[in-house]
Amino acid sequence: MLRDIDMINHTANEMQLLMNKCHFYAQQVQDPVIRHLLQDAARVHQRHLSMLSTARSQLQQQLGAAQPSPQQLLGVQPQQAGGQAQAPAWGVQSEFRWTQ
Repeated sequence: MLRDIDMINHTANEMQLLMNKCHFYAQQVQDPVIRHLLQDAARVHQRHLSMLSTARSQLQQQLGAAQPSPQQLLGVQPQQAGGQAQAPAWGVQSEFRWTQ
């Protein structure tokens, strides 16, 4: 089951990255049709991320373990008073260990 949680965390990181990219490009593009398609893609990734989060929570309850969230794995810092939250750089590679 730990392997399953690791796989979910890895996939959730990828979904978060894809969602961020879709939002970024949707803000940059001029064509409203393409903007709408990118926004739709971001919503799909958000739904998938929510499903992965639910699956991870269920596995954690079964294991009684506290695994880090995708945001913790990506290094996103909580917003501080008077400051901006630090977003991770794109292309950040996380190190995962696969267990059998």
